[in-house]
Amino acid sequence: CLKYLMSAESQLFWHQKTGYFPVNLGTYRLPEFKEHIAKNPLFKVAIDQLNDSNPGIQSVWWPNSYQAYFEIQNGILEMLEKGLGTEETVEKLSSVLNRYMDEYNRMNKE
Repeated sequence: CLKYLMSAESQLFWHQKTGYFPVNLGTYRLPEFKEHIAKNPLFKVAIDQLNDSNPGIQSVWWPNSYQAYFEIQNGILEMLEKGLGTEETVEKLSSVLNRYMDEYNRMNKE
């Protein structure tokens, strides 16, 4: 399942439907990716900005991001080591990550 999701072709489909960056560098070499970018140049803006920025500060940030990152890593590891299903893993992670967001929102009411 993960091998399929990380393939260049799957990442291309995911990028086209969501606008998120493909994580498989092979995706950027696909003729279909180049064609997609030629037809939709705005999709390339964020990719170019990331590539042109300082690698030392390239990171995802959202409230409680360090705790969330740790939980995601542990969730994937638990899924792989204990053979948990993807649905179960996603539900578990969703519950934990939503608690972090709720905590952040509670402490930062405007």
